[in-house]
Amino acid sequence: MNLNEFVNCLTSGKFDEQLSVLYGYTDMCVLRSRARYLSAAERFSRMYPKCGDIRVFSAPEYAEIAGDCKILGNGSLLAAAVGRDVAAFAANNKSNIINVKLPDESEIAVGLDDLLPKEGECATLAAIVRGAAAVLAENGAELGGLDVFISVENDSSAISHDVFAVLMAYVMDSIFNGGKSSPEEIAETAKKVQSGASSNGVGYLLSAEGGFVFADFKNETEPDIKPVEFDFSKAGYSLCITDTSGGETAESSTDTELGYMKSVADVLGVEELSSADTDDLYKKMPDIRKKCGDRAFLRAAYYLSENYRARQELEALDYGDSEEFFRIVNESGGTASIVYQCGADLSALMISRRFLGDTGAVRMQGTNTVQAFVPTYLADEYSAEMERCFGLGSCNVLSLRKLGVCELIAE
Repeated sequence: MNLNEFVNCLTSGKFDEQLSVLYGYTDMCVLRSRARYLSAAERFSRMYPKCGDIRVFSAPEYAEIAGDCKILGNGSLLAAAVGRDVAAFAANNKSNIINVKLPDESEIAVGLDDLLPKEGECATLAAIVRGAAAVLAENGAELGGLDVFISVENDSSAISHDVFAVLMAYVMDSIFNGGKSSPEEIAETAKKVQSGASSNGVGYLLSAEGGFVFADFKNETEPDIKPVEFDFSKAGYSLCITDTSGGETAESSTDTELGYMKSVADVLGVEELSSADTDDLYKKMPDIRKKCGDRAFLRAAYYLSENYRARQELEALDYGDSEEFFRIVNESGGTASIVYQCGADLSALMISRRFLGDTGAVRMQGTNTVQAFVPTYLADEYSAEMERCFGLGSCNVLSLRKLGVCELIAE
C-alpha cells in the first residue's frame, strides 16, 4: 500500500487489532500507537517524497525479569518481549543502496556492491545493515535498494542493537527473500551480524519470537530455553520500568564486578562462580572478606541468590501462583538495595512500595532502572507519580508481548 492508504487504514481502525497485540489492549495504548505511526508516516513521506508502496515492520524490545547473567554471561534468567519496539517503514528504491534514516534523521547508506565488513564500522548500526544484507545475499536473495525510516517510541531513546539486528534481518528477508526465514533463522542471522557483541542470545530470540522464557546458561553460548506460559495482562498487571538516571548512582563498573566474582570463585576453589554452592559461600565468608572484601562477598551472594530466585519464580509461574512470584520479586528488590546502595534506585524502590502497598511487586533491574509489576488499573497513576519524582518520560508502562518481529497488516 502507499502512504495515503496506510494513513487511511490507520485512522479508520484497520490496524487496531494488531496494534493492541503489539502495544497493549487498552484504548490508550492503541491511540498512542496510532499517533506514533501517523507521525512516522509523515516523517517518512518528507524524507522520501518519491516513495511508492511501503511496508511497515515492528520488532519488540525485551526485559529481564529475574536472574543475573550480565557480568559472567552464565546463570539463570527470566526474560520477556515487551510492548516497546523498534519499527521500520520501508520502500523499494531504484538505486543499489540501502538508505536507513534514524529517529534523529542521521542516515546510514550501504551500497550493495560492497558488503564486506568495513574498518571502523564494527558494532555500529551500519555494520548491522551491511551484515544482514551480506547474509541474505549469501543465502541467495536478490537484493535491491531500500529507503527505510526507523521509529522508536521516544525519538531520544537509544536503539537496541539486538532488536535493530532482528528488525533489519526480517525486513530484508520479507522484501527480498519472500519471508522464507523462520523466527529462529532470523534470530541466528541477527546474532551472526552482531558477532563480537556481548549479548547472551536470548534477546535475539525474544525479539524474533516474542513471548516469555526461562534460560539456563549451562555455558555461555548455548542456553537451555523454556517457554513460560503465564499472561500478566490476563492476570491484570502491567510492567512499569523507570529510568532513575540523574540521581546518585552506585560506584561500580562491569570490570570491577567481574573482578569481585572471579576473586570469590578463586577462594571457593571453583572455576566459575555459577557452579559454587551457596552454603559454601557463607561458610567461607571470613576468608572471602579477608581476601576479597565485603563488596565482593555481597556481589557474589547476590549473583547466586538471583539465579536461584529465577528458578523459584519460574516454578511459581508454572503453578500460576502470582502471589508467590511477587513475593520473590520483592525479596529480590530488597537484596539488590543492600548490595548496590544506589540513592536514586533506593528512592524509586521506596516510592514504589509506598504506592503499591500489598499489591504487585518492585525490584531493581539494574543500575538506574527499577521494574515494577503494577495492577493495570493503577498503571497510569503509578507512572505519573514516578515521572513526578524522576522526570517526564522516565517511566514506561509496558505489556508483555507474545508476538515477535512482524509486519503490520490491516484487518
